[in-house]
Amino acid sequence: MSKQPPIRPEQGSFVQFQLATSQPRTPHSRNKDILAKLRESIPQNESQWQQARDLHGYSTAENVLQKTRDILENRIAKSDLRNFFIIASCCVDWHLGRKEQAYQEFKIQISDTSELTIQRYMSALRAMVQAMERVYLRGPRHRVLEGALLYSRISPFFLTHYTKETGEFDSCFPRFRSIHPEIQASLPLAPAFILKYRHPQHSFRNICAALCTEVFSEDSYAKFIFVLENGRPIPTVLSLPAKAPYAALSVIKCQSESTEDSQRVSATPVDNSHTLALRKSFPLVYKVFGVSDAVQQLLQVPHRINYETLREVPNTPLLELQWTDKYDTIVDKVVDDLIEQGILPQQPFRRRSLQVDLACRVKIAYSFIHLELHFQLLNYIPDFNMSSNIGLVDEYLAKGTWKTAENANSTYSHQGLMQYVSNQIISQYWLEKIYTEEIRQYDHENRFHIHDLGFLSAYCSGWSIEDILLQGFGGVENKIQCRPAKHLNTALNQIVNFLFTLQGELAGAQALSSFDTYLAPFIRSDNLSYTDVFKYVQSFVYSLNVPTRSGFQAPFTNLSLDLICPKRLGDQCVIIGGELRTDWVYSDFQEEMDILNKAFAEVMMQGDGNGNIFSFPIPTYNASDGIDWESPRWQSIWEMTAKYGVPYFANFINSDLDPEDFRSMCCRLRLDLSKLHCRVGGQYGASPLTGSIGVVTINLPNLAYRSNGSKETFMAELTNTLRVAKDSLEIKRKLVDENSTLYPYAAHYLSATKHRTGSYWTNHFSTIGVNGMNEALVDLLGEGIGEQKDFALEVVEFIKDQLQEFQKETGNLYNLEASPAESTCYKFAKRDKELFPDKEIPTYYTNSTMLPVDTTEDLFEAMGHQEALQCSYTGGTVFHAFLGEQLPSWKLARDLIKTLTARFRIPYITLTPTFSICPTHGYRAGEQPECTACGELTLVYSRIVGYFRPTRDWNHGKSKEFVQRKVYKYETGLSNDNKLQELEKQVAAIQDLPVAGYIKSTLSDYPGKMQASIMFTSRCNLACPWCHNGPLVQGECDDVTIVDVFRHITSGSHKSLVVSGGEPTIHKGLLPFLRILKAAGISVKLDSNGTSPDVLKQVFSENLVDFVAMDIKCALENYKRVTGKKVKPKLLEASIDLIKNSGVPYEFRTTVVPDLVDVEDLFEAKRLSGKKLTMQRFRNGETLLDAKFRTFQEHTDEEFDKLVSQVA
Repeated sequence: MSKQPPIRPEQGSFVQFQLATSQPRTPHSRNKDILAKLRESIPQNESQWQQARDLHGYSTAENVLQKTRDILENRIAKSDLRNFFIIASCCVDWHLGRKEQAYQEFKIQISDTSELTIQRYMSALRAMVQAMERVYLRGPRHRVLEGALLYSRISPFFLTHYTKETGEFDSCFPRFRSIHPEIQASLPLAPAFILKYRHPQHSFRNICAALCTEVFSEDSYAKFIFVLENGRPIPTVLSLPAKAPYAALSVIKCQSESTEDSQRVSATPVDNSHTLALRKSFPLVYKVFGVSDAVQQLLQVPHRINYETLREVPNTPLLELQWTDKYDTIVDKVVDDLIEQGILPQQPFRRRSLQVDLACRVKIAYSFIHLELHFQLLNYIPDFNMSSNIGLVDEYLAKGTWKTAENANSTYSHQGLMQYVSNQIISQYWLEKIYTEEIRQYDHENRFHIHDLGFLSAYCSGWSIEDILLQGFGGVENKIQCRPAKHLNTALNQIVNFLFTLQGELAGAQALSSFDTYLAPFIRSDNLSYTDVFKYVQSFVYSLNVPTRSGFQAPFTNLSLDLICPKRLGDQCVIIGGELRTDWVYSDFQEEMDILNKAFAEVMMQGDGNGNIFSFPIPTYNASDGIDWESPRWQSIWEMTAKYGVPYFANFINSDLDPEDFRSMCCRLRLDLSKLHCRVGGQYGASPLTGSIGVVTINLPNLAYRSNGSKETFMAELTNTLRVAKDSLEIKRKLVDENSTLYPYAAHYLSATKHRTGSYWTNHFSTIGVNGMNEALVDLLGEGIGEQKDFALEVVEFIKDQLQEFQKETGNLYNLEASPAESTCYKFAKRDKELFPDKEIPTYYTNSTMLPVDTTEDLFEAMGHQEALQCSYTGGTVFHAFLGEQLPSWKLARDLIKTLTARFRIPYITLTPTFSICPTHGYRAGEQPECTACGELTLVYSRIVGYFRPTRDWNHGKSKEFVQRKVYKYETGLSNDNKLQELEKQVAAIQDLPVAGYIKSTLSDYPGKMQASIMFTSRCNLACPWCHNGPLVQGECDDVTIVDVFRHITSGSHKSLVVSGGEPTIHKGLLPFLRILKAAGISVKLDSNGTSPDVLKQVFSENLVDFVAMDIKCALENYKRVTGKKVKPKLLEASIDLIKNSGVPYEFRTTVVPDLVDVEDLFEAKRLSGKKLTMQRFRNGETLLDAKFRTFQEHTDEEFDKLVSQVA
């Protein structure tokens, strides 16, 4: 489009302009007629407004309702243009801002009418608004501006009039004012505005708000403010649109002498006569626009609208200019132009005193010119006649949006076009029709992302293979019904059809569990060879990767494989042909499971006809305690992992995952809502008949930017955002549940849940995720998640507490997910750059609470950092170990997975090598953009979030991430692991160190440590009757061994252990164990009663502990009375001296037992400790050694506090 042409004035009450274009176009006659009608329909003065009110009957709310109904009954088309716009504007106000009251008012109006019920009338109102939006959004583009312009003129008057009638000004005015955010500089021309807002994601209301904000904001907002808050006469303001700009100036009274700027320039009073002369003759300033570059420059002065002052002080300037000295010269030129044309007198005056006045007037005049330009430009630019949906198609075809590559699983295609267009429309439906204004606002402000907004369905789900085997595929009326499968190939084909169909009803991943366990018996039943199984599985995998899903995508599928038959299925009868084989149970088919797993791994490793990897299904292998790491039967799985890194591994060995959760989720009638439950299955898997109803990801950096470095403000912002996210998920759950007929197959296979609970989706979670924790911490605290991990954990725990409250409030399940954020991490950052231009924002945000991808090359360091964070999630989470290229051998892949699952509690782990595929030579290890053999371009593959796709299909944000990724080095970790294996053998050889109990995590028992573990040894050489570890003292032991303790503490992130008892120093195995812990780098705190000074002396001489705590029970001569055993005071004194002189941090403790330990004992204990004594309260309970003390009276708070203060 050409630059803005010179503007020439013509005569008339509205100053007219013509466009000087190189290729004049003839205006469309139809557009001219509409413009003429529109101009005629605008009331020009108070009398015309009064006539309009009387003529069209909208002087009262009741008349407005009746008139609206009349138009509805006459089908809108029968009304003239004037009626349509006026009544439509009124209806929009009612519909958008006053729904509940509108409902009640309508109910009153039609209470005696039999023609329409309340529901039908409200439906008719919605149809009215939708019809109006269709006119704006689907008709010629000029109607957007015409309608919005007229709407902006009518709405202030209507609101003023209506609120005076109803007395509800206070509730109505803030709503209208809220659609006018702080005004930006006016757009130079209307075409840019229309091109910007031509798509359907911009609703009529958004267009109106944007038009008011970006084009004629000074005029429309100032009119509204002055009419409603400063008492300006309505007739004066109503006449403004029909008069020259100086009419607005005479009302607004922008007097420069009231500004701070002018007061700083001189304390001398300004000659107001010059200001008046300028104001009276200002219409002639229009001439300057055509000839003066100075005025054009003046329009670029940075400014903002001073709303707050304007409302309080009527004579305050409308604009606050960010003035600098360079604008003095510009003002001088403008004033010289005005003097030259006789507008200003030539006598001397202070030019600086006119700065604000002149700039304000030029701005306002320019906005009026734009209003008229809009009408003329619309006639000359045919592109404006393009409908919004056509624009969407053009945008996709021209690849004009990053969303064409939003999902790497979707490629540019006709199917992709169909999905893009439908997603935009359904997204608008959710935001404009279903969700509340608050949800729309939070989405617009980029506080969170509602996933799969383009789908009117639930998010993801896990399904039961058992149901498919029992029922077959079908269950929907008038659709094909397949009988239960009797053969392996039939079962696999039905599963393919099942997954494809359910993927069409839900937006996200579809998962099946125990795939190998359930299908293995078919191999024996059909008497199949390995070759047969391979062919059937190959056909199955190929079918699942055909891109027949909308968007030219393959269905997003996940299979969980047990490797070993789980206990819950071991004794169950096998299902074949829909019937139970009572002579077969699943635990009898381990050999067939191995065959099926080998075939699946071989197929996935072989790839397609070009050697490309299969993206789906994503396999999740359950690594449990029974797995035989040395067995050759799973070699193909390790080979697949080493070469492609395809599988996920569920850590059932050393994490909080419980294999039985896979079963309990779908069998329990109602889960306990007082605690959060885990949605097992990993990032894309789920237990049978569970999943997520919807996912909302919180934009943590956005909340940090709004918090100005305050943790308290950040938490408050987070609380509000979580609440609104909860509201959106509850609305979605209600809509999905009420529209079950949209998902007939899902409803059929969830019918048992419906029967038990009353809802199909009872066991589906409302999922909330997080993104960008690292960037949020950088903005809040100046350091990223590497240094501020503790605060990150605090935030995660806070969110979980909120979700638990949501569960209690709603009765629905909630969970916390580490959102994959394939496109969201880029979308968040892109939008935040627009919202916070002063912030340094990266191209993309780091996923969830992960370390930035360029932080470290040490795999074990990264996993140690992430362990506590990953274990905090109750939904999908996974640690991706990015490797540079294929691992050298399958044994190394096996050993690495074995080490990671044993050392770390992270629930899901993947290995992710990068590789390339040449069309001619196939697989090439590592990132090779060109084949080294033939020079042909390759496809470089890596894992984008949860699955492998060519990097060329990634969106811009993820492409940038791939470039920045550091690949992990694992050799050091493995060598350390070999060292730990040797130490573990030494631990296993230790004698006489019985373990009575083990607590994996404590936050309070190791001073100076945020987290530690506690090992309790069995037996004690004292017999304190009030000891709360009574069973331990009496010799009780746990199933946990010191080997188990060593494995856990060396694989954990905190590497801190408290050795307590009982009494540890009475065991000969203590010192060897402490030496091994020191060699493994474990920090140790030792608890002791001090009766073994020789052991303590050895401990300190070898520097085996980092902290020691000793109990001084009472005055030393009273030990027999208090502890039940006589102890030589010299032993205790020796231990106390050793501890105090050891150089190791220490603590002395005394438990205050009523009637047993008195004040004299406490004073003596304090003396012995060197005045460093911690007093502990006695607590009764069932585990106390002496039954008498189990119900013994405790000190009250007042009594204990008195003792503490007395001894202090």
